Amino acid sequence: MTEQRPRLRAIPRTMRYPGLPLVALALLLAAPLVSKAAKVPANFEKYATTDVGSGLSCVVGATTSKGESSDERAYVYLEESASHKIRWITSIPVRPGWYQNRASHCVAAGDSIYALVQSDTNAVPVLSQTLISIATLNQASGHMEANDIVKVPDLKGAHTVFVYDGAENFRFEDGKIVVAGEWATKGDAADTRTPFKTSVPVAISH
Repeated sequence: MTEQRPRLRAIPRTMRYPGLPLVALALLLAAPLVSKAAKVPANFEKYATTDVGSGLSCVVGATTSKGESSDERAYVYLEESASHKIRWITSIPVRPGWYQNRASHCVAAGDSIYALVQSDTNAVPVLSQTLISIATLNQASGHMEANDIVKVPDLKGAHTVFVYDGAENFRFEDGKIVVAGEWATKGDAADTRTPFKTSVPVAISH
């Protein structure tokens, strides 16, 4: 089987942090940059821009280090739609032991920004799973409040999840975030992909 990584990706069903030091580090890495000097980091690739109202847009994507490996790091930022002045920019940490991540979709609801984060667990494609999570950020400050794994229904064995470009694949609807895509079992020589759609309830604050 020849496995090709799509532009957008996914994260594991369950996740535990080894200890409090890693939790503290993750929170530190996720601290937003809010200042007059806030700017898009070098080697940033934009995956999507979403109008969130009030003259503001949410931009999601990832930085890529130069070299043979992609080594992506997810970023989310809020900008003024007309001037493109950045209000805040927040990095989404890679989970301990995983390889890379990227933010691919974004929606706003209440006082929060919700970003879909797609993560790869290993630098070697044949060993790597692509798994998805939803990062919740405070719309005013950019502070990341959660980054919860999305449970894709009916998964079997080691798997990779694919969520492709398009607002229809990550949207807010009836108090829930709807995520749609496909998944495939690792090692499937036929590369059979099974469509999925799942809904994640969110608490809306104003």
